[in-house]
Amino acid sequence: MAELEAGKLTPQSARDIPVRTQLLAVAWLRWRIFVNSTFRRRSTGRVAGLVLAILVRIIVWPFLALMVVGPVGGSAFLA
Repeated sequence: MAELEAGKLTPQSARDIPVRTQLLAVAWLRWRIFVNSTFRRRSTGRVAGLVLAILVRIIVWPFLALMVVGPVGGSAFLA
């Protein structure tokens, strides 16, 4: 609301920081989140995660393949 008051000066704010600096800060932060989440040592839930990954590959991949191959085969049959 400080911007709406005409006679007062606002202190140095985020508007005074260059855009390049802000983008570099966001990029660095996202990189650190990625690195920290990728290389974290988690001993609990490893087996459950592996089982879930296998089930997803067994169930989802054939379904997605049918969604891609099905229309192609149907088009070839109807042509």
